[in-house]
Amino acid sequence: MNTKITTIANNYADGIIEYAAGNTEKLGKILNDLQQIELLLQQSNDLNEVLKNPAINLEKKSEIIESVFGNEIDEHEKNFLKILIEKGRFNEFSGIISSLKNKFEDIKNEKEVTIISAVQLSEEQKSSILQKLGMRLQKKVLPAWKEDSNIIGGLVIQIDDNVIDMSILNKIESLSKNIIK
Repeated sequence: MNTKITTIANNYADGIIEYAAGNTEKLGKILNDLQQIELLLQQSNDLNEVLKNPAINLEKKSEIIESVFGNEIDEHEKNFLKILIEKGRFNEFSGIISSLKNKFEDIKNEKEVTIISAVQLSEEQKSSILQKLGMRLQKKVLPAWKEDSNIIGGLVIQIDDNVIDMSILNKIESLSKNIIK
């Protein structure tokens, strides 16, 4: 996800963490609920546009939040959405989620990482990769394994917005560029 995290987003994420008061289980539930809301907003462009539209009054938007989310989310989470709308900060929602996710990973000393290989890796290879990444990141690595035969061989590792491309395809492209120069 290439969501820009602003100071405002960080401040709201800090507020959510403060609200959870050190209860990582509660914070995890809040994060999960907010990620589900974010997914719904991505799937429903109309809902997203209505909630961001300054021409629609706060009362109507509150009614929409109540009707769409009803008992699906906690009252505090609905109030959080209403506060974002009231303060004109709803456009920061994705950044808040990204910031909260990063901070939650830091609290739990974990990091989600996507690891792409050309072929299915053995359990031994996966274990070795996880061990090396864990030592490098100084965190427990939560891997999402993917296969993409287009990379020919090697690995591509995605950590947040950073990509470590150790694929054969990347090496070939790099050599081609150097030869052309």
